[in-house]
Amino acid sequence: MWFTWLQTSLFDVRFSSDSVVNRVCKAVSFGVMTGFSIASSQYNPDLLSKPADDLSNPYKSFRALALVLMASRLMLGAQYGLVLYYLKDYPRTFAPLLSTIAVLFIASMGYLVTFFFFSPGENKHAYLAW
Repeated sequence: MWFTWLQTSLFDVRFSSDSVVNRVCKAVSFGVMTGFSIASSQYNPDLLSKPADDLSNPYKSFRALALVLMASRLMLGAQYGLVLYYLKDYPRTFAPLLSTIAVLFIASMGYLVTFFFFSPGENKHAYLAW
């Protein structure tokens, strides 16, 4: 959660502007933080080693957190992509921005993969991937 807040704050410090697109991205960021607060109330990695029951199913919270983390990285990648589009005439900025977008996209796909592996029996590997 802290890294998500840090990455969003660093983007805002460097590239934020007052526009409709920026406000939509802020709404998505607010939704991500809300998703963190909802899913974190069920977060308990100790329950992964025990059989899941209906009352304390840790897989639901881990799967929700994986989707929230994926959405946050995709939104940041889209925001950096928009900056890259507007800075296309500056060739020195192309490689750093493209590498940032690539890292964010790879991270989001990694979180998506862990979403599918958070199930009984497969959870240890997904938790280690996190």
